Amino acid sequence: MQVGQATESEEGQKLLKSPETRTALLAMTITGWGSVITGVVVLLVILFPAGA
Repeated sequence: MQVGQATESEEGQKLLKSPETRTALLAMTITGWGSVITGVVVLLVILFPAGA
């Protein structure tokens, strides 16, 4: 059991240190902000139509 847990934590540390994981986290953050900005823009378009 302990050996398995040690291997898992080592794998987790490797994942955290790998550039791919950091890039994925950064992409998730950018996408999250992207959806927030998109939601705000949609709200503005609904509240203040372009024709007004």
